[in-house]
Order: sequence, then structure tokens, then C-alpha cells
Amino acid sequence: MFTHDAVFLHMLHADASAAGAVPYSLQVQRCGGAPGYCSADVPWEKKNVKQRVGALKDEHVALSKTKKTGTDNEYAENVVGYLDRLRKTWERAVEECLFNGVIERFGYGVKTQSIAEVDVLDTDYAAIDAGMSACSAWVHDPAQGLLAPPPTPDEVASMVNALVDWVTEIRNRRPKNSLPKLTRL
Repeated sequence: MFTHDAVFLHMLHADASAAGAVPYSLQVQRCGGAPGYCSADVPWEKKNVKQRVGALKDEHVALSKTKKTGTDNEYAENVVGYLDRLRKTWERAVEECLFNGVIERFGYGVKTQSIAEVDVLDTDYAAIDAGMSACSAWVHDPAQGLLAPPPTPDEVASMVNALVDWVTEIRNRRPKNSLPKLTRL
């Protein structure tokens, strides 16, 4: 089945999983202006937290290389894109991990049975606020007088590790440990 509709794709995956099938997607896109490039990699919007953290780890290698061999502007542009994806991963982690998938974007409804495992601590709010604020400082257009050099690859790795540590902390306090096991950068 071919679709450009992310909501429909989500529904297909949900229905396939509910029927006991393992959904599989291929992404077809343009490469160098030519259509037909197929990739088993799903669009960012469709990736879960574990897949996103894995992709961020892979991208960190390229980010570090750009810092060493690219221009300051190339590095800054790459950092902004990277931190935008990290910020979106924080949002997905709130939905998927903290709220245990009770409410999903594009989902059919509210999974009330999953509420039993939801616990939100003050430390969760502090971790989310710190993680998203660190990313937002670069994703949003800053005032020119406040413009500072972009974070180094090591600082970016620390930002990713803050997310990994937070998800791990939630995982450790849940009795079923149903959350993904993530590894630090």
C-alpha cells in the first residue's frame, strides 16, 4: 500500500499489530531530484523513542565530523537540525514513556488500562523543562545580542544523555519495565 498520509500509516500499523502481524514500512522518496529511492528507514515522525535515540547517535558522528572539517555556519546549521529532532524526541518521550502511551497522536482513543503505570514526579517536570529548554534555545530564532556559539558535540551528547537518563529513570521505577532500554551516547 502506498500513502503520503501519516495518520493513515499509523492506523495501518496499529491495525496490523492488533491483528498479530508485524508491520513493515518502506519509505520512497527523491534522491538527487530523482524519484524512487527506497529506504527501510521510516520517517522521523513515525519513529519511536528508541529508534530516534539510535538515529541521533548515528547523526552525532556526522555532527562531530562537521565540527572538525566544516565551516562554523555548516556546523551551526547541523546543530539546529539535530536539536530540533532531539526536542521532538523529548515530546515523543513524554507521550510514549512518561504517559505510557495512554494518549497517542493519531491514535484511536485513550488507553485507560495503561494509566495504572503512569506516575509523574516533580523531577520529571524538571528534566523535561531542562531538556526542552536546552534544545529550544537553538531551534527558535534567538535575539542577535544573545547569540552564542552553538553547543559542542560533547555538549550535544550530554543533552541526548539527559533524555536517555530520564527515560531510564522512568523505566526503572515502573514494575513491568515496558519502556525501551536505551544506551547513552
